[in-house]
Amino acid sequence: MSEYIYPKATVQHRLGGKAVDLAMYTVTFGIGWLIWSLIVWGQGQTPGKQILKLRVYDKTTGKPIKWGHMAIREFLLPLAIGLVSLPLVVVFTLIPVEEVRIGAIGFLYLAG
Repeated sequence: MSEYIYPKATVQHRLGGKAVDLAMYTVTFGIGWLIWSLIVWGQGQTPGKQILKLRVYDKTTGKPIKWGHMAIREFLLPLAIGLVSLPLVVVFTLIPVEEVRIGAIGFLYLAG
């Protein structure tokens, strides 16, 4: 099935869903968000997506993705990305700012 049955959500809707998730996570210290997430992941949604009436569909079947796929998408994938990027954060925070040459700063500015 190469054609999408349902319209794609706009970038604003997707960012809104993430913002709602983040706000709920912050307000409930993660507990309420996690409990609600465990319930709605089986419908291809997060709490923020459910509030905004968004859903993640499987591209091949056209049905909402299953609970396990949603758990990987919303929990394990960000965790893996965080663990992979952690050494970079540690290295860049340990570099003393006083000893960085001007040329290196210019390179970082142009590269970033």
